[in-house]
Amino acid sequence: MRSASLAMRQDEHKCMPDVAPKARLKQDDVLRSVHLLISKSEHFIYIENQFFVSAFGVSSVVGNKKLSPAADSINQPINAWATRILPDDESPQNPVAEWLGERIKRAIFSQMPQPYHVYIVLPVNPEGRLDDPTIVAQIHLTRQSLVFGTDSLLNRIRRSLWVKQQLEAQSVPRREWHRRIPELEQTCGELYRDIEFSECDPYVTLLNFRDHAELNGRPVTEMIYVHSKLMIVDDRYVLVGSANINDRSLLGDRDSELAVLISDTAHGYTDLDGSGTAAPTRNFARELRQNAWRKWLGSAAGECAEALDKPALKAGWEKIQALARDNAGVYEKVFNFIPRDDYQPDENNQNDAGVKSKRVNKKRWTSLWPVMESNSIPTPGDAKQMPFSEGFWGTDKIIQRGSGNKMKNVKGYFTALPVHWTEGENNLNPYNMRLITDNNEPDNPDIQIADNPDESNTSGALS
Repeated sequence: MRSASLAMRQDEHKCMPDVAPKARLKQDDVLRSVHLLISKSEHFIYIENQFFVSAFGVSSVVGNKKLSPAADSINQPINAWATRILPDDESPQNPVAEWLGERIKRAIFSQMPQPYHVYIVLPVNPEGRLDDPTIVAQIHLTRQSLVFGTDSLLNRIRRSLWVKQQLEAQSVPRREWHRRIPELEQTCGELYRDIEFSECDPYVTLLNFRDHAELNGRPVTEMIYVHSKLMIVDDRYVLVGSANINDRSLLGDRDSELAVLISDTAHGYTDLDGSGTAAPTRNFARELRQNAWRKWLGSAAGECAEALDKPALKAGWEKIQALARDNAGVYEKVFNFIPRDDYQPDENNQNDAGVKSKRVNKKRWTSLWPVMESNSIPTPGDAKQMPFSEGFWGTDKIIQRGSGNKMKNVKGYFTALPVHWTEGENNLNPYNMRLITDNNEPDNPDIQIADNPDESNTSGALS
């Protein structure tokens, strides 16, 4: 399967008329395969991808045209204005988040509940520095697609959970649910925000990878960059290739991509969720997932044996989530510059005016630069605490809190994706979201747009 524009397919026919048929439509096989796999999935989906940028409805910072102080402090390239002259989309178009949300919605409202779970593994942030405006824009779109947008994956789940709460609270008969669900969804508004993000845990696990080592007696860390584009469904089907979860890879009229859908003939039957009912599995898919998970679980593989065997089992995903949270907690205690949820100022630190920070008994989320509170104004001292600053590497204060001894408590490579990171911030630097990658010249001969022959995986690519 592949993604290929109509122009590309027509060029192929001109060059190879005996091999390439004459085309009338673009080719978006990968997107349609993702839809089919999600809609037909019965027990679980495991996704590894470099990006997760999908249609997210209304941005959580709609109407706020002002960039967050951290994003605004980043120098914009001189040629950024040129990308905005080209045709653009207001927001991502592909419906992958909608499809996942709809499949989980079916699990939530099912008359005969059956365990169902989605695992998504992403890089901590797109490859690059947190003072690169293209990287910052990608982070913003990812956060809106997963968490903050009105139709983000998590908010779709929260809305379904809120509706189910109302149905149960009103003692609506099951036979009436199909009629009342759309009505309640229409009246929900923002009431779903009463549902905590943690209530989505039974349906989705969001993960990053991180590693650590010791350098000259000092603990150091880096994210393990996820570059794979992998989907494993029910230990039965494997979709793997070059397509990211974003418009450029999936819509078919932008980047060209290739993928293969694998379902081998060697098969078996396995209880995937602890229900006692054996489901058909295929050896290649099951062994690929188990081998990947053993690697990512590392020293915790033994204690996560149930998850390896039964990926839809409640005790299994609970164990992986707990492990990922514990690992993230250790990293956050030792390294204050990595993305996290809670902003916890050091009481002993002083700002530029010599005033000590004070803890406040309320939840405060971290900014794009995690050494700051969300939407706070950065100081030169804040920048020096981030690895993109030369000053960071010239000080003995690289590790702000804790000690390297804590790193012994890390097991494997999974860490919990920080759900609240950048909450309330507008970090969408003004770039063209389409970033057209074919070599069609714009009407204005004075504008030059560089071609990108290396598919959509360059670190500066927007979705």
